[in-house]
Amino acid sequence: LRIAALCALVALVSFDAWAQQPTPEPAPASISLTETLELEAEGGVSFSVPAWKTPRRESSVAVLERPPVPEDATKAFYMVLLAVEAGPTEGSDVDWKKVQANVIAAAKGDDNALELRLTGDWSGLEGFEGQRMAGTLTARGQTVDVDLIAVVRSGRLVTVTVLSARAADAAKRLAESIAKTVRLGDG
Repeated sequence: LRIAALCALVALVSFDAWAQQPTPEPAPASISLTETLELEAEGGVSFSVPAWKTPRRESSVAVLERPPVPEDATKAFYMVLLAVEAGPTEGSDVDWKKVQANVIAAAKGDDNALELRLTGDWSGLEGFEGQRMAGTLTARGQTVDVDLIAVVRSGRLVTVTVLSARAADAAKRLAESIAKTVRLGDG
């Protein structure tokens, strides 16, 4: 899966930002989803997302990040990875363990390790089959939380992944909020 490889690559580059946060901070009450982001691959998909920096965007993958703001403890570092790719065909069962294994295999590297577990069905988006996964990504001696929601419909697999060092509950809410806005294109 492209998202996992990109997740590992971007996380490696950004671990220094997480490491610079001296103490855990409270999770923000909410993060506004004020912009629309579209990925064109596989017929297209759109998401409502926060107005954050987008250091990488391709037809099938986008990365958004909010760097920490040291003088404002409510502004944690977050990274959001969005992806679309070919998924199971309509009418076939989704093998979530296979999806999980593919994500872990794609993220595997010499200096990083992804631990990811299936945490249950996710039904927050009508008409889609979904699964939540959670775990940790470790690289360069730093560990971040990973919250991933994968949804499938019309032969497309869409993933919303949030990485955060110290705001796991807020990251979970952020992943859910973005995943609820997924809209497939007509392509």
